[in-house]
Amino acid sequence: MAMDLGDESQEQQLLMDWVYCRHKLNKDVKATFPALVEELNQLRVDARYA
Repeated sequence: MAMDLGDESQEQQLLMDWVYCRHKLNKDVKATFPALVEELNQLRVDARYA
């Protein structure tokens, strides 16, 4: 089933909220977090179209 842009945005926000909440990341890790989320998103896209 294909996801629309709203679903992907909501999924990304939920992922970010979950990680911040679960791990209580320190400032150094938070600085690298957006790159990690982008990499995870790319892996999801690659898996979806594989």
